Amino acid sequence: MYHAALWLQGAIASRQHVKAAFRQRKRTRGVALAPWRDARHASMAKLAYYAFMTDVDVNEPHQIVERLLRYAHTDIRLVVGSPLDHLSEALYVAVNARAVLASGLAGSIRLLGGAEIERELRLHGQLLVGGAYRTSGGRLASRGLKHVIHGVTVSEPGASPRRVSVEDAFGAALLLLSDLRARTATFPEIGTRVPGLTLVQSAGLLASILAGALRRQSPLEHITIAGLHLEYLRAVRDGLIQEGATLA
Repeated sequence: MYHAALWLQGAIASRQHVKAAFRQRKRTRGVALAPWRDARHASMAKLAYYAFMTDVDVNEPHQIVERLLRYAHTDIRLVVGSPLDHLSEALYVAVNARAVLASGLAGSIRLLGGAEIERELRLHGQLLVGGAYRTSGGRLASRGLKHVIHGVTVSEPGASPRRVSVEDAFGAALLLLSDLRARTATFPEIGTRVPGLTLVQSAGLLASILAGALRRQSPLEHITIAGLHLEYLRAVRDGLIQEGATLA
């Protein structure tokens, strides 16, 4: 009952955020109006994803804006959009230790992939903050998603993550992907909810941890990093270039 109540609370909050954000977009003359009109007819999961983004800094979120990089033997694609629109063999998502996929990207994955993803996650038993756990893609397997990698960054739903927890969870996820011999993966923006971290600083976390994993001969051949903050994606690009990546 506790988990069900938390999930219901998150779902209700998602709907409220969607309605409020849509009203705000209607009042904004011409900015992002067409994408929101399209999103109105999309799934609740996508609506929830866009609603939880606090700063959409492109006029058309559905338009693909991308940059290609190469690091060692791995191609890295930076793309504006939802990770759910750019699925790979594996998808990373930050979750809580209660295994409640209630809101944000985690809630969207549950809505699109089915409740079995959440049930599989709970079969791992007690989840440790800083750890990473694998489940199947549920219904999203039909779109090629084999692995959802859940990085545990907080102990309770709605809590703010600590920087060390974000770093440990993402690092553990990359090790798990290596063990799974995954060749393609999609990553969302990480670290953006850490108190006190700017978008540029949180992007630096992703770039440095990812580069470190790729230097250890990761089996990953193609990586997609998807998000809606151009400032974040540019900072990831610059961080990876500083780590030795080249523009493709």
